[in-house]
Amino acid sequence: MNIQRERVMVFVLLLLLPLQLFAQAVEHRLSFPHKSNQYVRVVAVFPPTDGPLELAMPAWTPGSYLVRDFAGHVEKFEASGPQGRSLAVEKTAKNQWRIDAGGVGPVTIQYDIWAGELNVSTSWVENDYALLNGAGIFVYSEGSRDLPQVLTVQLPPEWQAAVSALEPLPAATSWRARDFDELVDSPVFAGNPREFSFESGGQSYGLVLAADSQLWDGAKSAADLQRLVQAHMEFWEFNPLERKYLFINLFDGPRGGLEHDHSTVLISSEWGMRDKQDYQRWLGLASHEFFHVWN
Repeated sequence: MNIQRERVMVFVLLLLLPLQLFAQAVEHRLSFPHKSNQYVRVVAVFPPTDGPLELAMPAWTPGSYLVRDFAGHVEKFEASGPQGRSLAVEKTAKNQWRIDAGGVGPVTIQYDIWAGELNVSTSWVENDYALLNGAGIFVYSEGSRDLPQVLTVQLPPEWQAAVSALEPLPAATSWRARDFDELVDSPVFAGNPREFSFESGGQSYGLVLAADSQLWDGAKSAADLQRLVQAHMEFWEFNPLERKYLFINLFDGPRGGLEHDHSTVLISSEWGMRDKQDYQRWLGLASHEFFHVWN
């Protein structure tokens, strides 16, 4: 074999490598055809299975210590084979489904999620934006839970961006998770956010505001977060983060915070910077959630 042919073969193998890595991945696609009614549409493609495909939706969410009924918001659950042939679906428990899929090839699941409960542990969809907490959005099987998960968000024309702390893929608004647990521990915000990026000790961070605000000084709050994370790093003396960390801050809903893998979701008042004590409480909340990076 001549050197030129070897180089061509190596190049082809490198091109095929990502396809091979994702061949046994689960693909999830989110869209918002009915966002005015507070729904997100989920389409998921699972690798072939020899027997029935047993799927479940979590009754838990990372960082929150309650049993949840996320599956109660699932509607129009359908399954199909590679040629679009409808597959029989049986609901075997309140958060579990069995699909007659043995030997048919990849299985496509489609369902709608009502996302009308706004707090840091649930999901919310409206005309202006969406906050998506994965535990109440995605389903898994025992055989696919440890597989890579690929997520793509299809934005409505009036939304400009979607952000997540997952590993970004080359395609816009697409990410990769190592497994299902990392997927559900990585909230997504979609809409028209304003992000303030900063660094500390060579580590990248971002403060993501749900919207541009005349009342909230994003540059100042990002600078204060920079000092906050620097103090944490100096206290712990090591950095466990692998990629950019996001502080996702909304201005609607009950006040609170919830830590996640490489991100945290915060809900505050848009007026919170007008009162010194309120702003200090917000910084204290952000500090508390960031502290969970080390546990």
